Amino acid sequence: MSTETRPITAEQLFAEHAGERTELVAGEPTAMTPVGITQSLIVGALNGMIWNHINGRRLPVIVGPELGFVLRRNPDTVRAPDLAVLRVERLTDQQSGFFEGAPDLAIEVLSPHDKPAEVERKIREFLDAGTEVAWVVDPESRTVSIHRGDESVVRLDPNASLDGGELLPGFTCSIANIFAKPGQQQQT
Repeated sequence: MSTETRPITAEQLFAEHAGERTELVAGEPTAMTPVGITQSLIVGALNGMIWNHINGRRLPVIVGPELGFVLRRNPDTVRAPDLAVLRVERLTDQQSGFFEGAPDLAIEVLSPHDKPAEVERKIREFLDAGTEVAWVVDPESRTVSIHRGDESVVRLDPNASLDGGELLPGFTCSIANIFAKPGQQQQT
């Protein structure tokens, strides 16, 4: 008796796993562990900082947490970064389901249970699918690593500043501010 499962599609994942924290890797559903308080606070802080920057300058980009992106088909891969930034012109009239394609910026906040090889694989999948840049935020070392499609990686320490580049012109944030406790962040 075979226990081999057949790969499922992005559409099946959306229909059959609604409300679950599940990604799809080469057709195989993969459960995602809920994040802890530290990771949640960091995602919330970054979301707020980027959202305020976008709205204050009326930039043609949107930001949102945990949106599913179809990065590959046959077998399908759907990944959900902790936070994503997407150019508005890439939006379609699609009202439901996952976004077809990669985010312009993917942000991952590391959790204690994350395996380095799996995080690297996920970042590589985003970049290979067209993500311009990925930020990996590490609460333990209090650093942010910036990954680009050319395989370059720049690691910023707590004394450095994060720059939004062409996607978020004028956005800067001190790395220390990302890790500051609520109410203790400095205005930038």
